[in-house]
Amino acid sequence: MADAQVLALDLGTSSVRALVFDGGGVALPDVLARRPTHLELADDGKAELDPDGVVAAVGECLDELAGRGA
Repeated sequence: MADAQVLALDLGTSSVRALVFDGGGVALPDVLARRPTHLELADDGKAELDPDGVVAAVGECLDELAGRGA
């Protein structure tokens, strides 16, 4: 499938990233979107991301990639 593309999402503690690869596993040039996330740390060792913030960041990344035709 020469036209196949794969969307990869990286939901990390510092950012959400979305990028697109071709069918051969090569990242498409200039098809990367990134949004920061905020990790809340507590004195008791708790580390927590705001789930609504992560979902919003994913949506913004997808919108950005869609705007580029990816």
